[in-house]
Amino acid sequence: MSHTLVLNSDGSPLSLLPLSVVLWQDAIRIIYTGSVTILHEYENWIVRAPSWQTHVPAVLMTTRYIKVSRLVGFSAEMVHLRDGYRCQYCGEQFPSDRLTLDHVKPKSKGGKLTFDNVVSACSPCNCRRGDDESIRPRTIPYRPTYMQLVARRRRMPVTVPHESWIPYIGWEPSLVTVDPPEGEPGLFLAKSEKRASSELVMQLLRTA
Repeated sequence: MSHTLVLNSDGSPLSLLPLSVVLWQDAIRIIYTGSVTILHEYENWIVRAPSWQTHVPAVLMTTRYIKVSRLVGFSAEMVHLRDGYRCQYCGEQFPSDRLTLDHVKPKSKGGKLTFDNVVSACSPCNCRRGDDESIRPRTIPYRPTYMQLVARRRRMPVTVPHESWIPYIGWEPSLVTVDPPEGEPGLFLAKSEKRASSELVMQLLRTA
């Protein structure tokens, strides 16, 4: 995860797919816009400048409610999450980067890249199936709802940087690992993922 969880004014995360988190630099920046209040801070993490210092916030809440779209956009990650990161032919579970997308109705026969025609497949199964429509996936593909995907995600382990996140994100505590930042704080997501998540939250706040 990144450093700071951002909640809507009703106490729920602005987003769960991905989780609405920002880098500590962005967290401090939006504090000074007056659009959020601080709920929790890192006790031993202080940022200093010549004329001021502040604790890095762990959880922020917007000062007014932001209406957020719950439409699920098509992506490989959402397909893999829907399918529980399991190949829909051999049934084995894989990391996301070892899964491919397989067209149930092959592209060569007019099959489209949509939720209701695509399943997760490991590379060997995808190659073995080819365009053979007699080989059927274990489950029929479908368009998932936002809450269906959230429910699936919440059944998987998650790592957070501060224990104050736990009451807000909705995971069973037994599935949550708290891993406080060390060294350069916040090395929980790849840099591109951290930036994408921060940009999502910053966009929501700008358009509120």
